[in-house]
Amino acid sequence: MVLAPARFDVVFVSLGALCWLPHVARWAEQVGGLLRRGGRLYLHEGHPLAGALAQDQLHVEHSYFEEAEPLIDTSGVTYADSTVRLANAASHEWNHSVGEIVNAVIGAGLSVDLLVEHDWTAWPRFPWLERTDDGRWRVPASRPRVPLSLTLVATAT
Repeated sequence: MVLAPARFDVVFVSLGALCWLPHVARWAEQVGGLLRRGGRLYLHEGHPLAGALAQDQLHVEHSYFEEAEPLIDTSGVTYADSTVRLANAASHEWNHSVGEIVNAVIGAGLSVDLLVEHDWTAWPRFPWLERTDDGRWRVPASRPRVPLSLTLVATAT
């Protein structure tokens, strides 16, 4: 079932949206249903590898793939402001691999035009990232480069 009866030229999805969804295929179906023929999806999202990395160092701590059960964060703070304590501390997040995202988009009737993995992100996702002159956050030069965000553009067929 599509959210709205209207069809649109553009659907834009930005950083931090997909991790709140348990099933990326259901999201892609909604996007496909909202786009008119020839309409475009623009997705700029955190890279799923970044969702699998540990907070304190460069190693894999969580599943890279979509799992039935969410990752439950009980830290009591949000990524937006770690100084404010939440009354309801638990948040539920799901990681979706690049392949799962791409295949969900294709399965929803869209044609992938572009997929770029970036070694930067727009916010300090990890405390060990360094801010660069262009305002982006990257892994320090002393560590291996890893993908931190991605851009996907697709067209409704």
